Amino acid sequence: MKSLPRLLFDRSGAAALEFAIIGLPFILLLLGLVEFGRGLHIRNALDAAADRAQRAIMIDPSANGTMLEEAIHSGFHAGQPEQITVRYATETVAGTAYRLVSLDFEMQLLLPAPLGRNLTISSTRRIALPG
Repeated sequence: MKSLPRLLFDRSGAAALEFAIIGLPFILLLLGLVEFGRGLHIRNALDAAADRAQRAIMIDPSANGTMLEEAIHSGFHAGQPEQITVRYATETVAGTAYRLVSLDFEMQLLLPAPLGRNLTISSTRRIALPG
């Protein structure tokens, strides 16, 4: 059995202890960066899908929901397009009529997060209608 002073100055296993202290936060940081990248990719794809819906409305202002959802689903390449929640609205501001298209996508996080396992990513477009 080693004596206490000899045990205090023993350096064997120091690298393993340092890795145990630094390794977990480093791995969590890397996994967090991957999750952030996934979220950014989904947001970009959602914006592209909203842009397609905006173009469809600008080409044909009377486009119905089926046509718009087809454009949205064909423009989304970052997951299951069926998981996109689409909302439509109309509004008039200062005598100009607008159509609003709002897209929501529920992203399931791979890591446990303090705010829960799901994150809602949204994108909205306001399109002026010819009047």
